[in-house]
Amino acid sequence: GVAFSETFLVLMGTPADVLPLSALYMRLYFCGMTFNMVYNFCAAILRAIGDTKNPLIFLGIAGVINVVLNIILVQMIGISGIILSTVFSLFVSIPWENYTIFKYVFHRSSKPYYGKMFLSAGTMVIAGAITLWLCSLPGDSILALLLKGCICVIVPNVVFVGLNFRRQEFGDTVALVKRIIKRKF
Repeated sequence: GVAFSETFLVLMGTPADVLPLSALYMRLYFCGMTFNMVYNFCAAILRAIGDTKNPLIFLGIAGVINVVLNIILVQMIGISGIILSTVFSLFVSIPWENYTIFKYVFHRSSKPYYGKMFLSAGTMVIAGAITLWLCSLPGDSILALLLKGCICVIVPNVVFVGLNFRRQEFGDTVALVKRIIKRKF
């Protein structure tokens, strides 16, 4: 999505006068998609165990934060403020959702896991920022689009491995994948 935002908009016939802002909005939207997925995943877990009240409360709080930040950020930074306020409002509700999941699903405190979660989130932010910057470089030729596509696949994975390969969870995941490949799970 980040690499091909402008191309997709051109193919859809977006008017040239709104194309730069539309492409910026889409790139920011795709960069914030991770927070949207985590928020929805956590809410789905809570709903699956029968807790429909807390996801509604989290959604309401996120909605209020989103509206307030929309008003403030649009005045300050323009259209980018709309998507940034949406992403931030979802980001703010994720720790509350995690706390609730650990409390009701795992029956334990979430505190020991927050450091690992923030490290993983930081890794995603760094990988996303590098990918956004590289994919925002000019060029709409077929070669440039293929290069951007490769960048969007390779760079985040290299950054993730580079920042996490020494963590125990990474080693455990690699061992699990090897067992799955050998069909010994």
